[in-house]
Amino acid sequence: MTPVTASDVTPQSVGEWLRLTQANDTEAIKGAEKKLEEAAEAAPNQLIAALVAGVAETSASVELRKAAAIMLRSYVSGVGGRDPLWEDLEPATHEGVKGALLTVLGNEAGTPLRRDLCQAIATVTESVGSDFDEVHEAWPALLPALSQLISVDDTAAQGAGLMILKELTGTLGDGLMAKGGAFIERLQQCVGSSSPEIRTASVRLVLGLIEDIEPKNAEVLIPSMPGVVAAIQGLSANNENEQYLKEILGSLINAADEEPEFFKTNGLQELWGTLISLCGNQTFSTSDIRHSAMEATMSFVAGLAKDFCEPQGQPLLEQVIGLNIEWMLEVEEDEDTWTSAVDEDDDDEMDGTAMQIGEENLDRLAEKCAELDRLSEKTTTEVNRIRKLEDVFMPMLFKVIRLFGQTFPASWKHSRACIMAVVQVVEHIEEEAWVDQSVEYIIQNLHHPHPRVRFVCFVAIGQFAYDHEPYVQDNHSKALLDAIVPGIDDINIRVATEAVSAFVSLGEGLDADHLEEHNDGLVTKLFARLQEGATRSMQENCLAAIAVVSELAEELFIPYYKHIVPLLKQMIQTKGDEKDRTLRGKSFECFSLVGEAVGKEAFEADAHEVMKMMGTVLQEGFADDDKTREYIHEACGRIASVLEQDFKPYVPALLPGIFAVIGQTPKEVSPEDLPDDDDSDDEKKDMSLLLVGEKVVGLKTSVLEEMRESLSLILTLIQALGTAYCEFLPTTCQYLLPLLHFQLSEEVREKAFKTWEVLAEVARKAADEGLIQKTDVRQLVGEFLKSTIAAMSKTPELESAEGEALSSLQAQATGISGVISKAGEGVLAQDEVTTIVMLCVMLIKTLGVTKSEPAESAGRKRKGKAPRIDDDDDDDLDVEEGTATRQSARVSLADVAGALMRSNREEFIAVGLTPFMDVVKELLQPNASDGDRSLAFYIADDVVEFIADRSTPHWNTFMEPCLRCLTDKNAIVRQYAASTIGNGARQPIFAQMAPAAASAICQILTKQGERHRRRRAAKTDALQAALALDSCILALGRICEFQEQTLGVHAGAAWKCWLTNLPLRYDQEEGLKAHKQLLDLVVRQHPLLTSAENLPKVFGVLGEVYKGNLSSKTLDKEIVATVTAAADTVRQILPNLAEKQAKRLEVMLKDGTGADKDDDGEME
Repeated sequence: MTPVTASDVTPQSVGEWLRLTQANDTEAIKGAEKKLEEAAEAAPNQLIAALVAGVAETSASVELRKAAAIMLRSYVSGVGGRDPLWEDLEPATHEGVKGALLTVLGNEAGTPLRRDLCQAIATVTESVGSDFDEVHEAWPALLPALSQLISVDDTAAQGAGLMILKELTGTLGDGLMAKGGAFIERLQQCVGSSSPEIRTASVRLVLGLIEDIEPKNAEVLIPSMPGVVAAIQGLSANNENEQYLKEILGSLINAADEEPEFFKTNGLQELWGTLISLCGNQTFSTSDIRHSAMEATMSFVAGLAKDFCEPQGQPLLEQVIGLNIEWMLEVEEDEDTWTSAVDEDDDDEMDGTAMQIGEENLDRLAEKCAELDRLSEKTTTEVNRIRKLEDVFMPMLFKVIRLFGQTFPASWKHSRACIMAVVQVVEHIEEEAWVDQSVEYIIQNLHHPHPRVRFVCFVAIGQFAYDHEPYVQDNHSKALLDAIVPGIDDINIRVATEAVSAFVSLGEGLDADHLEEHNDGLVTKLFARLQEGATRSMQENCLAAIAVVSELAEELFIPYYKHIVPLLKQMIQTKGDEKDRTLRGKSFECFSLVGEAVGKEAFEADAHEVMKMMGTVLQEGFADDDKTREYIHEACGRIASVLEQDFKPYVPALLPGIFAVIGQTPKEVSPEDLPDDDDSDDEKKDMSLLLVGEKVVGLKTSVLEEMRESLSLILTLIQALGTAYCEFLPTTCQYLLPLLHFQLSEEVREKAFKTWEVLAEVARKAADEGLIQKTDVRQLVGEFLKSTIAAMSKTPELESAEGEALSSLQAQATGISGVISKAGEGVLAQDEVTTIVMLCVMLIKTLGVTKSEPAESAGRKRKGKAPRIDDDDDDDLDVEEGTATRQSARVSLADVAGALMRSNREEFIAVGLTPFMDVVKELLQPNASDGDRSLAFYIADDVVEFIADRSTPHWNTFMEPCLRCLTDKNAIVRQYAASTIGNGARQPIFAQMAPAAASAICQILTKQGERHRRRRAAKTDALQAALALDSCILALGRICEFQEQTLGVHAGAAWKCWLTNLPLRYDQEEGLKAHKQLLDLVVRQHPLLTSAENLPKVFGVLGEVYKGNLSSKTLDKEIVATVTAAADTVRQILPNLAEKQAKRLEVMLKDGTGADKDDDGEME
C-alpha cells in the first residue's frame, strides 16, 4: 500500500477515509485509520482543514460530521496516543479552524452535532491558551460569541454556550470569576430558568466552577447556590427528567470530592435531606440516580469527616452508617440459589451492586476516620484527644447495629448486614478493646438459624484473624476454634466450606498448643470432607487446612500422615479439565507442606514416589496460563528442602524448563501492537514495555511472573542441595548474568541478584570443603563485581536520577552487599575494596536528597539478615517491596559498606573507614534533612557494631547527635540513633554518656511503652514509630548489661524499665537479639533478673517469645532447656502468668521432659 503524501490529502479523500472508519469491516477501518495517521504526518495543515470542512459540510450525514469533529479533537489535542498537532500548524490554519468552528456553532447549535461540536471547540480553546487572558488574546472572538449564546432567548444556543463553558472551567473559570458582573448575573438567571435543559447545564457549570477554580474565587458563586439547590430538589421531585438529574449528580460528586468545604455553609444542609431521600428511592427507571446520590453523600461525608465526627455532625454520621447497612440488605433471598454458587469464583453479582456499595462505603468511612487519627497523632500532643475511629465511628456503628437488632430481631438480612459491616471496618481498628468486642459480636451469631448469617460469621473470623494476627489468635483462639471445628459439619456446604476457610486464616497465626485439643477431631473432619469431594471449593480449602494443621503439629502430625498421604497421592495422579488440574496442583502443594512438617524420615519414600510421578509433567513444562505451575514449582521447592541433597536426581529434569523460562529475552513490539488507554485487548494490556533506542521491546506480564517464580525455585534448590549444587553452578551463572541488567522487571532483576548471592555462599562452602578451588569463588565473585560495578559507574544523570535508574542502582548495590557478605573473608583484595568504597562514596554524595524527601523512603534493610543456606530460620526470600527512591538507593549503597566491614574488616579500616566517616560528617551538618541524618546514623550504626573499639576515634562525629536525636520528630532518625547507642554501649568509652543515654531512653519508654505494648501498629507511620521504640528497648538492655557499674544506684530502675517493656514486638532482628540477651542473662544467673520478684516476668517473656515471630529455632531450643532446668520454679509461678504465657511454658515443660506422645493415630 502506497503511503499517503501531501497531495493525497483533500477534503474528498479525508471524507472517504472518515466514511470507512464507520464501516463494519475491521480491515477497512484499520486501513482508513492508517491513512489518517499518514496524512497527519505528511500534511497536518491539509488534514485539519479537511476535518473542519467535514464538520461544516451540511450535506454530509450527521454521523460523518460527528466523526470529523471527534477526529479533529483527537488530532488537535493528541488523544488516543496521537501526537498533538496544534503547535505544528500554520497560523492561517489556526485562524481557519477557529473561524469555521464558531460559524458552524452559530448556525447549528440545536442540531445533533452540538455535543461533539462543543467538545471540539473546547479542545481547540485549551490548545490556544492555558488561562482566561491567554485564550482572550489568542482567540478574541470566542468569549463574545459564548456570551452572546448564553444571553439569547434560544434554548439550544444557551445550552451550547453553557456546555462549552462547562468544558472550560479549568481554563477560563478563575478569569470569568474575576470579571464577575454580567457573567455571574446571567449565570444566576440560567440557574433559575424554566427550561430543565438550561437549568441543568447552568447548574453543572456552577458545580464545575466550584470544582476547578481557586476556593477564594468561588465566593462570587455563593448567591447562585439557592438556585442550584432548588434545581436539584425540583428534578428530584419527579421521575420525568432522570437524565438531567443524573448529569447534575455527577457534577455534584466531582465538586464535593474536590471542594467539600465550600458546601459546608453553602447548600449541604439544604441538600442533605434530598440526597438521603434519593438514596432510598427505587422508583427511577435505573439505579444510576440512587447510586449517584449515595456517592455524592459519601463524598461529602468523607471530605468533611472531621465535621461529621463532631457532636453536631454525629446524627448525620449515624444516618449514613444506617443507610449503608440498609443497602447491604439487598442480597439474594433464595437459599438454594445462593448455596449452589459454592464453586463460583465470584458470586458478588448474585447479590447486586447496592450491597457492594454499602460495604465499600463503610470501609471508606472507617479508613477516613483512621486517616484523620493518624494525622492528629502527628500534629498534636494532646493526651486525651478524641479519636475519630475508635471514640466516634466504632461506638456509632455498634449503636446502629444494636438498634437494628432490637427493631428487626427475626431478620436474617439485618443480622447478615450488621456482621458484614463489622467485617468492613475491622482492618482499620487498632484498639484491642474494639477487636475484642467485634469478635464477641461475631461469636454471638455463629449459631444463627440462617446459613447466610453463619457464612458471614466465618468470613468475619477469617478477616479478623488476618487483620489482627497474632492478637486474635492469642486471645480468642479457643472460642473461635470451638465454633469453627463443629462448623465444618454444617449442613449447608457453603457454610461448612467457609468454616474451613476461616480455620486456614486463623490457623496460619496459631501456635501448636492452641490446636492441641482439637487435632484429632479437626483432622478427622477435614479428611472426611476431602474424601467426600462434595465441591471443588471444599476440597481446595481442606487441602489448605490440612497443610496448616501439619505445619503447626510438625512431628505430632505423623500419626495422621498414613491416612492423609494415600488420598493426596491419588488426587495428584488424577488428570482432568483445567479445574481438576488446579486441584491436582493444590494437592501436590499440600503433599509438600505435610512432608515439610513431618520431616525427612517419614516423608522420604513417598516424596520419591510422587516426584517420579510428576516427572512427565515437569519435563513437558507449562502453558503460559497454567495456574498449576506456581503450585508445582513451590511444592518441588519444599520437597527439595526436605530431601536436601537426595533431591539432586530430580534437578536435571527441572533445570532445562527453568532455564528456558529465565532465558527469555524481550521481543520487539510493532507500533500497531502497542496498547493504548482505549484498547480493550487484554493481550495487549498484559505487557511490560521498554524503549530501547527507537524500538519498543517487551514481554507479557505473565511471562515475567513465570521468570520470577522460576528464579525462586532455583534459589530453593541451591539452598536445599547446598554444595551438591556446584555441578550446576556454571550453567546457572550463564543464565543469571544477563538478568542482572534485566530492565523489564525489578522483581526478576532483584531475584537474579539474590540468586547470585546464594551461589556465592555455596561456592564458599564448597571451597571450604575442598570440593572446588578458592580461585573458583574469586572468579564467581569477580565476574559478578566486574559486570555490576561497570553498570553502576554508568548510571545516567545521577543528580536527577529517578525511576528505572534508581531501581537499577538500588538492585545493584543490594546485590553487591549480599554477594560480598556471602563470599566471606579472603575473596576481595584491598584494591578491590578501594574501588568499591570510592564508587559507593561518590554515588552517595551525588545522590543528595532534599528536605522535602522523606527519610521513610529508605525503609529498613536488615543488616546481615540476608538468607543463609545453613540457617533454617531465614526462609524469607521475598524481594523488598516499594519503589526505589534516592534515599533508599543511598541506604543500599551504605549496606555495601556494612558488608565490607563484616567480610573485609581490616581492608575496610585501611581504605574505607575515613571516607565513610567523612560522609557521616557531611550528612550531620546543621539543618541536615531527615534523610541525611537517618543515613548518617545508619552508617554509624554499622561502623560501631562491626568496627567495634577501632571505631571510637570517630565517635565525636556522631555519638552526641545520636543522643540528642533519641527524641527526634522523625521515627527513622530515632530508630537508627537508638541502635547506634545500643551498639556503642558495649565499649568501655561509652561510660561517659551511659547515664544520660539510659535516662533518656527510660523517659521515652515510660511515656510511650504502655501504648506500644497494647496497640497494633497497622499503618506505615505507626509501624515505624514502633520499630524506633523496639530499638530503644534493645539499646537500654545493652546499656544495663555493659554499663551496669557506671549506672550505679540507677541500674535497678533501668533494668526494671527494660524488663517491663519486653518482649519486643515488631523488629525481628532486634527482637531476636534482645530476647537472646535476656536468656543469656538468666543462664548466667544475673542476680537482679533471677530474683524472686522478677522471675515471673522473665519466664513470662520467654514464654511469650517461644515459637513466635521474634524468635528462632535455635533460641527456642535454648529457651526450652532453660525452662526445663528450672521446672520446679516455673511450675510455681505459672498461676501468676497470663494465659498465653502459661500455656507456652507448659508446652515447653512437656517438650523438654519428653512427655509421652500418642502415636496411635487411628482416625475415626
